[in-house]
Amino acid sequence: MDVSTYLAEGGTDIYCDLLVPRRVPVEVVFESPTIIAFWHSRPTHEYHFVVAPKRHVADIRSPDTDAIWADVLSALKAVLDLIPVTAAGGRVITNCGRFQQSKHLHFHVVGGRQLSS
Repeated sequence: MDVSTYLAEGGTDIYCDLLVPRRVPVEVVFESPTIIAFWHSRPTHEYHFVVAPKRHVADIRSPDTDAIWADVLSALKAVLDLIPVTAAGGRVITNCGRFQQSKHLHFHVVGGRQLSS
């Protein structure tokens, strides 16, 4: 099943249901026992990665985040290190509440030139 079909059928957590168990292909760039990071399937920038905990955590405000912060920061650093210095740095972005399309904590790590839409 692809992500579009999953969402059209009412799926709400592509991370737990599809991405972490690799039911859809992802190009993994970092993995630990608790965190997975991969290239975004529809990048907005030359370098666009997603970093997410493997177990379900709703969003950044969840009390469940306390146990994984060190792992999250380590993964974010490793992924930021994949963006060349010549790409002028990187950004880490997360959303919560009504701004969060997928109800699973995840971070977008972007860098390089913005791609046209």
